[in-house]
Amino acid sequence: PVRLSPHDDSYGYWLVDVLNALNLQQLPLLGGSYGAGILLRVAACAPERISTAILFIPSGLVSIPFSTMLYLLGWLGLYRLAPTPERLKRILRPMFKDEPIDEEVLEITEAVFRFVHIEPEMPHNVRRAELTNFKAPTLVLAAEKDGLFPANKVVTRAREVFPNLVAAEVIPDATHYLPARYHAYLNERCDRFLEETT
Repeated sequence: PVRLSPHDDSYGYWLVDVLNALNLQQLPLLGGSYGAGILLRVAACAPERISTAILFIPSGLVSIPFSTMLYLLGWLGLYRLAPTPERLKRILRPMFKDEPIDEEVLEITEAVFRFVHIEPEMPHNVRRAELTNFKAPTLVLAAEKDGLFPANKVVTRAREVFPNLVAAEVIPDATHYLPARYHAYLNERCDRFLEETT
């Protein structure tokens, strides 16, 4: 199997291939976390394919803080040596902060670590120059308590790089793994944005 590189536009061209196979020329795209990083690669390499963009709790704008990365790598290394539920919870903690970690999430994450060869790096952060031709109205939603992509940095960077940023907002008290109580808000905010821009 082919491994896509997070260091170039491979993810963007891959998604363009998917759109071509589905005969979709231009459409609204929504991406969360890693998916937002993929959306940004499309915005960089094929901006005309996106009519409207929504990025929530996104990668691709700012890097994970160095201290958080060291924490994750340390616990991931220990987990690989001797997997335990407690070590798995430690790995997930920056995404949940004080929120409880659902047992189903633990089971899925354990299965991913056991059976999937995941790409450890995020798609590289987008540069303003890459988005010169990206004209789609864009909404960015950050999480106030995101341990991976700090909200204040995400909002600041969004204002710097998007030519047609409609809004960059922070979801109060939200964590990277968005608790179910925020799902209705997220749906409503996305619907409202799409109604206003399409």
